[in-house]
Amino acid sequence: MAPPPPSDEFSHETALGFVFAEEMKIVRQLQAKCKEGRELINLIYCSRSCARAFPPAVVADEADPKRMIQYYHAIFSVLQPQMEKIKHLSEFCSQAVVLLSDNIQRTTVHENMTRVIPDVMMDALVDIMDVILQLNHLHDTKTSLRNDFSVFKRVFVHVKDDIQDADHVEKEIVRLQEFMGSSYQAKGSVWDSLRYNLTNVKRYEQVTYLLLRHCVSHIENDTCTTPSSKFKFIRALSYLMAVLEGSDAWRRTNTLPGADKKVIEAAAKLITRFPVIPMLHETSIKPVKALQSQSGYKLESINGTSVKNRDSMFDVVAASRDYFKKKHKERKFSQIPDRIASARLCQIQMLRTTIDSMFAKRSMGDLNGKSSATSALFSFKKDLESSDVETLQEFYHKAGAFPVLLDLSKTIKELADFSNLWFRELYLELAKSVQIPAEISVPWVLVEHCLNSSPSRIEPVLAILDVYNDAGNCSLYELQQQHLYDETEAEGKLCFDHFVFLLAERMYLHYKTLAATDTWREWTRSQECNLHSKNVSVPSKTNLTLSAHSKTLNNNDEDSKYASVLIQRHVSIFGRNYDLTLQLGQRVDALLGKDLESWFTKFEASDATCYVALLDMLKVLKRTRASLSILGLDEFNDVLDETNDETVECLLVQSYSSESFTRTRVHDQISQTILTDLFQHFSLKFDVRRFIRMPLHEALTMTTGDQFAHEECLRKAKKPQLSKESIFRSKIDNSIPVKTAEYGALEKVITGTHRAFFGEPHVEAICELLSQRELVDIANDCINFAIAKSSKTVQAKTTQQSDHLGDFTERYPHLFQCALERINSMLQESGIVSEWEAPPDSQPEKMPNGSSFYHVWCALEFLSCNNPRTEVSVTEETTTISLRAMFGDGMQFAGCTLVHLLGQRTLYDLWNVSQHVINVHHCEEVKTTSDTQIALVSSKKNRLKGDIPSAQTTVGTLDKEMKDKAARFVVNAREMRATSKQIFHTLETAWPSENRATTTFTPPSFTPPIKNPSSNTQKSLALEQQ
Repeated sequence: MAPPPPSDEFSHETALGFVFAEEMKIVRQLQAKCKEGRELINLIYCSRSCARAFPPAVVADEADPKRMIQYYHAIFSVLQPQMEKIKHLSEFCSQAVVLLSDNIQRTTVHENMTRVIPDVMMDALVDIMDVILQLNHLHDTKTSLRNDFSVFKRVFVHVKDDIQDADHVEKEIVRLQEFMGSSYQAKGSVWDSLRYNLTNVKRYEQVTYLLLRHCVSHIENDTCTTPSSKFKFIRALSYLMAVLEGSDAWRRTNTLPGADKKVIEAAAKLITRFPVIPMLHETSIKPVKALQSQSGYKLESINGTSVKNRDSMFDVVAASRDYFKKKHKERKFSQIPDRIASARLCQIQMLRTTIDSMFAKRSMGDLNGKSSATSALFSFKKDLESSDVETLQEFYHKAGAFPVLLDLSKTIKELADFSNLWFRELYLELAKSVQIPAEISVPWVLVEHCLNSSPSRIEPVLAILDVYNDAGNCSLYELQQQHLYDETEAEGKLCFDHFVFLLAERMYLHYKTLAATDTWREWTRSQECNLHSKNVSVPSKTNLTLSAHSKTLNNNDEDSKYASVLIQRHVSIFGRNYDLTLQLGQRVDALLGKDLESWFTKFEASDATCYVALLDMLKVLKRTRASLSILGLDEFNDVLDETNDETVECLLVQSYSSESFTRTRVHDQISQTILTDLFQHFSLKFDVRRFIRMPLHEALTMTTGDQFAHEECLRKAKKPQLSKESIFRSKIDNSIPVKTAEYGALEKVITGTHRAFFGEPHVEAICELLSQRELVDIANDCINFAIAKSSKTVQAKTTQQSDHLGDFTERYPHLFQCALERINSMLQESGIVSEWEAPPDSQPEKMPNGSSFYHVWCALEFLSCNNPRTEVSVTEETTTISLRAMFGDGMQFAGCTLVHLLGQRTLYDLWNVSQHVINVHHCEEVKTTSDTQIALVSSKKNRLKGDIPSAQTTVGTLDKEMKDKAARFVVNAREMRATSKQIFHTLETAWPSENRATTTFTPPSFTPPIKNPSSNTQKSLALEQQ
């Protein structure tokens, strides 16, 4: 229920002959003046300088003097409303100061010395003083008024001859000049006039002391409901202390009674307790300066205080938009009967004033030690019991809440109004700028702070956006300024877009981190299962790394962080509902597409070991999209196809011909990296089934740079911009920077697990990234690349047979079998089988075909085991590197494959020279072991006989260098034999050899040696002569 208008509010006092009817009339006058003053405060606060918007002065033109006159007349007409504001401000300040001084003087007359000052009148006096203080603050800080007044005076000199009431305007300028003053004069003229009038009133310090005690009582008892009602007492408190300074009451503070002395001490503590007090919207003052400055009544004005604790400000704003009031919706007060008409505010005030006058010591007589006249009016007071007195006092305090409850809607509106967080007119005055940057606006700062703070602040972040609604409502209905509403609306919409951008970015990053966490955990579990199944102990360093990452992930696993925001549908900004889910979905779609584009760009600039990293990140992004599916995102496969140019492929196939084949980005990059990086810079380690980057390539990279990366950069630069693969491709932007260290660490771990080699995980990744047609195409590229490297003649012969050797996946579903079939067909068609053929009965001594491949391959194996290379490191230390360690097992795999396909494995095992050396070395080891055992048994006999044991070997005596070379040769040969067995087993499984007829080898005929008797006879004669 809204309260009645002020004209009818206190009409009951006169009709009922109320004892305080005269005071209530004064209250009505003061309240009317306060209302007029607040309207003037809003008008002056919103006014901006018109002089800054004027164009430069027109240069005087003697040929056309009317032009200058028109210019000055235009400025004069524009500034006239501003002068009316200044005139209105001057008149109101003088009237309010006189009204306040007269009422205080009326209270201090001898006839009213013993009358109790009603509580309502004390509030009215504080209200009018607060209005005067706010106008004094605007008068001092509003530089736009002085600027406009200065321009108006200069313009009036040029136009005074053309206007009718020039004399009247000139008198007004002189009068307003005294009110406005100048820039070098001391500020606070309005307050100075009020203080001067108050100090000239007889016994003014007594009324001032009563007002001071009234303010302290309201603050300490916490009877204020709204912030404005509380801060008006705090603002008036410091100025009342400044008025009392130097008075008789101030000088005799030490001689006052204990209760009165405590009031002044409490006032000083309250001023210290509130070092910064809001004055008007965003402006504040420091009342503690009133006690420190020499003048005692000059208060320092500041442009608000820096936000030291944004969390507290956010909590207050969020609490006002909380749903706490809805929880008590069903509460009922059955003990209070319903009334058709509630009590009028004037009735409650009359009752409270009557009760307060019985006990309150709020008269001049009380301060002077005289008895109050109200005791005669209420002679029954002495007959009241203590319980009755307590009941009356309790009713008095509780009834103070009725004015708030009677206008509950206005009270709630004021409590929930946070428009002051946006207003910044004083900043525009001090900075002399047209607008404030949006980045330093308080709602903007709070939105960023909420999104960057703890997860519990994500849900009530929408309450901060209501600040713009409050500011727009205040601009239209309270301040009645359209330009403020336009500025609020523009910044509010911009802040909402910024909020959606930040929220989508952090939400996307959060769920992407959770997806990366799940991927990391799955990989960790798979690694642990593999190690446990193989009974391999995990290194301690690996355990520490896994445990550290697990603790980090467990501590930061907060899946419900954005759950409440995801179900938020509508957000109201300036009366328009925005679908937050739709806005976030569009932004997340853009982030997902940008992230995919970023990873494809990284993939195109990486080597052959990046296939698993790309596949893992695609899984992470797919999981991220699944977690945010409530936002109505595009299908992940559609976005992936668009980024991978599969959509472009479909369009180009339809545009050109159905036979044309356009490669996707992944297909093209995998094909290029396999041919230019994997084949040329990696070596095969068949024992671990991996390709390792060759040491030779690493040395070249250290000295001349990464040749592959250099070639890729040149290839990308020379690539035409409007090719078939990139005609519809969007422009590549920079990669999205990682926002948190947590996701950066996870991404580094996930993408760096398979970057040191190329093996089975990479092949599986290729099979998942590419389709069956693309896999066959890459296999054909690899075979054609190998054929082109071998011989141009072979390439010419094989290309003629490409029609009937096209697709082998129908007969051999495995790529390895397909490759073996292609190689075997190439050998058959090119005639190499007949050229490198070896009959089953061929021998190294008698070879029917000198070009037999097994013989050539045995020689190459012998050379590769016998010719190590030396490498000089950075520390100038020479180390020996075998050819197998330098080039890997790829060459051996190729040789064994040809041996197996040509059917020469039996001859290879029979006449392999390297294997013969291994067998001889094994015999030497066995013989040396047996000789050592025999020497231990016969050592005593040999010592008695004096015989010296001699060591004999099958191959003769070897020096130290030869022994070292032989040992290295044996080590390399044994490794090569073990690798060859594995390779032949793999080849036999994929491509079984043909059953051939058993070949019988006839041993050579044995011819006994012929003895020479002459030689034996000469030896026997020589022995006899000795």
